[in-house]
Amino acid sequence: MDKMGLYTSCFIAIPLPEAFQLEFENLLKKIGDISPKLQTVYPYTPHITLCYLGIESQEGIEEIKEILTSKIRSVRHDNITIGRVGYFGQEEVKIIFLDVIIPKDVEQLNNELNKSLSIYISEENHLPFHPHMTLARVKNPLTTEEYHSLDDNLQNLTKEISWSFPFSEVCTYGADSTKSPEKQVKLMIL
Repeated sequence: MDKMGLYTSCFIAIPLPEAFQLEFENLLKKIGDISPKLQTVYPYTPHITLCYLGIESQEGIEEIKEILTSKIRSVRHDNITIGRVGYFGQEEVKIIFLDVIIPKDVEQLNNELNKSLSIYISEENHLPFHPHMTLARVKNPLTTEEYHSLDDNLQNLTKEISWSFPFSEVCTYGADSTKSPEKQVKLMIL
C-alpha cells in the first residue's frame, strides 16, 4: 500500500478479491487483442467504484476514513455478483465494463457516501450510480454501430464470467491519469 502522494484523482471502491485476479488479468489480455482502439485498464487494481472524489480529497483523508468506517458497518458480507459486458456512451462508446449486481445496502452506501463526502466530490462527477468494473477505455470513441461489430467477441470472452463474493472491504485509491493506462494505488483499506 502506498503512502499518500499527489494523485490526479482519488476514489472509494470495492476491490475484486484476489481469487479472481488472474482471471481478470487474462480477460484484459484477450480484450486488448480484439481491437487496437481498446485500451485495457491497469490490471492490478480491479474494483467497483462507489464514490469518485476530486484531487482535493487527499487533504481530508482522515475525515473520509471516519465517514467510511461509520458507513460500511451495516453492509459487510452482502454478496456482489459481476457478470455480463456493457458500455457507457449513448452515441459514442467510451468505456467497456462488466456489469455488477449489488445488494440494496451497497447502493444505499453509495448514496450516503455521496451525501457525506459531497465537499470532496468535484462537480463533473455527479453522474448516476451504475455499478460496474471497467475493462477498457476506447482510445477514439466508437460509434455504437462500431461497438456492435466488436460485441460478439466481447460477449464470447465474458460469457463464462459470473464472479460472486461477499462485500468485505472498501478501499480508497489514488489514481495517476498521467500514466497510460491510468495507474491506481490502494491508499487505505477498511
